[in-house]
Amino acid sequence: MNKNIDALACQWIEENKESVISDWMELCRIPSVVSDPVGDAPFGLPAKEALCFVDGLYKKYGLNSRNEDNYYLISEYGSGDKRIGVFGHADVVPGGDGWIYTKPFEPVIIKNTLIGRGVEDNKAGVIASLVAVRILRDMNIPLGSVVQGFVGSAEEVGMEDISAFLEREIMPDFSLVPDASFPCCIGEKGIFRIFARCRDGFTAIKEFKGGECINAVTDKTVARIDFSTALYDEMLSRGEVERITVERDGDFILVTAKGISAHASTPESSINASYLLSGFLGGLEALPEGDRSIMKTVNHLLSDTTGEVLGIAFSDDIFGALTAANGMAFCKDGHLNLTFDVRYGKDHDGAWVEENISKSLDFYGFDTYDGDDMRAIYLDPKSEMAIGLTSIYREISECPEAKPFCMGGKTYASMLKNATAIGTFVDKERDEPEMPAGHGGVHSPDEKISIDGFFEAVRVLVQYIVFIDKQLNK
Repeated sequence: MNKNIDALACQWIEENKESVISDWMELCRIPSVVSDPVGDAPFGLPAKEALCFVDGLYKKYGLNSRNEDNYYLISEYGSGDKRIGVFGHADVVPGGDGWIYTKPFEPVIIKNTLIGRGVEDNKAGVIASLVAVRILRDMNIPLGSVVQGFVGSAEEVGMEDISAFLEREIMPDFSLVPDASFPCCIGEKGIFRIFARCRDGFTAIKEFKGGECINAVTDKTVARIDFSTALYDEMLSRGEVERITVERDGDFILVTAKGISAHASTPESSINASYLLSGFLGGLEALPEGDRSIMKTVNHLLSDTTGEVLGIAFSDDIFGALTAANGMAFCKDGHLNLTFDVRYGKDHDGAWVEENISKSLDFYGFDTYDGDDMRAIYLDPKSEMAIGLTSIYREISECPEAKPFCMGGKTYASMLKNATAIGTFVDKERDEPEMPAGHGGVHSPDEKISIDGFFEAVRVLVQYIVFIDKQLNK
């Protein structure tokens, strides 16, 4: 770590901290969930609004930027033959239900902790990238490379933004993606996603709906069922069932299950609401036999997150165990559809996952469609970059045991040459608001980030850029 540069970064942060927080919160008020294309907004109007807002911030602070057809934003600072990329995204997953401290797009600060959808994933990364460049410029920190900032608007739903970047722009020589953890990620699992449609249709169940995105386990699922006295009485006779509520709605019965959400890369920490609801409905004798059978099958399919039921369980020495998460359930033309998000390691590929999961789902009466795959990546933990970044982080964070890691999450790094995902905050023991299980994380209710931890991460990012610049130009 260059201590003189760190002192300059700390001075800048102290002088500009409040305005940075204000910009950050304003960005987080934009509900930038990807939606259907509208006019010149390929990922919907809210995603465009967020991208344009960031574009305005760059220009407000005297930095060049260009908006590429509302797919992504590019800004370049410095000069030289080498390029250092810093990649973030302004789109977010849906707000979801069950928030305690605030509404999803009404960010608040409690105990020096920022709470709101996207405050970490990944608007913290977007703001950190902008702030790092402002520090480099304002404090006259010399560089021999161009810092190429990228802000995407569709990272959470297929990364068409980065695909457009790859077609149009110059690939950086090395890239940082502040969208994970510190000190740096040396491996990202592959992701295979697929939809499945039950061949048998429902009779009494008119709707079974849970989840808003494929890459987060749902915390709420609702079934709407034709009313019958026998069925309603049987439900009520069960008494209070944990996480299940029953109510009559005219000619229908509404049954709601409340689970605990989690990112699809860590489904073991979740309670899938669709699993709970299918288990409840599958045990009702008054439900038509066909509907009851479908619910029992669904409950079995969603009963584990290791891929064992789906015929794809395996583990390797680098990434550990495969995970399989169900994110969405919905009815179309009377048939239930499910989604599966599989995170796999280095010993298999998407073709193997697709072949085996399709066979298993076929056995259980489901046809698969719309499969999509992103390969796993793995970097050398003994490279100069990995060792240098880790050393810098250990010094700033005062965490001497920190080491490079692999993860189940997927970032832009997997699409780039010579890239690593890093953190958006330095994780330390802090006095923060208490969060119940399933709250506080990315893609969860009450998503949060330590403000002090964020500014410490900005210091790390500045040092990383300076270090990479020296490595590229030595």
